[in-house]
Amino acid sequence: MRYRRITINLLVLLMILPVSALPPAMASRNEVVARTEEELLAAIDSQAAVVVIDGLIPLNQEIVINHHLTLRGQGSLTVSDWHRHFVIETDGHLVLDGDIILTRAADYDGYGGAILVWGGVFTLHSGQIYGNRVYRGGGIVLDRGRVYLYGGAIRQNHAELGGGVYIGSTFDNERVLTMRGGVIAENTAEFSGGGIYSYMSTLRLEHGAVLDNQAAGHGGVYTCVSTIHQIGPGMRIEGNSPHNRHDLTEVSWFERLQTLSMIHILVLSAIAGVGIFVTKRRNNRKGLKLSVVEEKGDYCE
Repeated sequence: MRYRRITINLLVLLMILPVSALPPAMASRNEVVARTEEELLAAIDSQAAVVVIDGLIPLNQEIVINHHLTLRGQGSLTVSDWHRHFVIETDGHLVLDGDIILTRAADYDGYGGAILVWGGVFTLHSGQIYGNRVYRGGGIVLDRGRVYLYGGAIRQNHAELGGGVYIGSTFDNERVLTMRGGVIAENTAEFSGGGIYSYMSTLRLEHGAVLDNQAAGHGGVYTCVSTIHQIGPGMRIEGNSPHNRHDLTEVSWFERLQTLSMIHILVLSAIAGVGIFVTKRRNNRKGLKLSVVEEKGDYCE
């Protein structure tokens, strides 16, 4: 009877206490709904942990992320000016975890069509980075920090280098891309890395797909002075090709090859680096050997 009375009294106390008086684990989640750019900016300024996107939101300025923020909901964030969507700084961690599209209505002669990781972390669980056209890194530029791809899609973006993702900097900072799901597909690059371009960086390609990307010579994954730590058996790199389709008439069609990790990669056997292209320096660490590789010297294209 005594324990029952204590339990009842505790329940009554919890009912009359304001939410702010409750311990953090019992307080309601810091979640804000945003239907306009002003509401989105206000939520981020207030250090909201979760923002639910509701509908189409035009972005007229670049948004800097310096705390842990998760975007959920359904809608799109559209940029129509000379800036990207988000810059993620050292203390920032942006998580895209909803049916949200990051896209552009105008070209941008800069780095990172949607995301620039500038010391922080970007995680993609769902949603799309779609239809962005920029100078480098059509979807994402990873200058320093980490990018985790668990799901979603990076598709139909365009850049001179790194149609989907560009990883690299002139500075020797740590940059790691880990892909454990999702798709990088149908992106194009004027020169190299239709899907991924990696310079002085680390790649962990564990699961997911790099499909049907195009570039002048290296359509799928291009790495230079980089380290490929792992390619998992669930990783697909298929159908990536050069821009000039007529060039395929004088080469044999797709040839199926395997790496030591039993990943299946489709490449054009007579065109260098369509599937994976690496340079000799700092590649294939810990004995990993890629059979779908043309090795060149210590320079990047």
